[in-house]
Amino acid sequence: MDSGSVVTGVEVVNRYRWRGDPKFGQFSVVVDRRAVGVAPLGGAVRVELAPGVHSVQVRLWGWIRSSPIEVDVAPGQVVAFDADIARSTPAGRRVLNAWLQPASALVLRPQTS
Repeated sequence: MDSGSVVTGVEVVNRYRWRGDPKFGQFSVVVDRRAVGVAPLGGAVRVELAPGVHSVQVRLWGWIRSSPIEVDVAPGQVVAFDADIARSTPAGRRVLNAWLQPASALVLRPQTS
């Protein structure tokens, strides 16, 4: 495989278990403050990036979001993340948090091998 075909970037897997219309359960993926793709419900999106430090975040419906995570991507490396709602919070509080604290309503975690 030649060096031109080596992919460097991030992959975001949408772990949200939305029961309604699937288009309302997809996450927008934001890298370095720019929307770069959409992770469909139950699917993933892979974004090619230059090697180096990048900020990754997911958003739902434009205003509910995760905290940004900084990741240092090495040449030829794809860093994978799982994106979901904050499941450790009780359901009623999650709804309230989405309205009052939209910046912490979603969770983005690096996948572990």
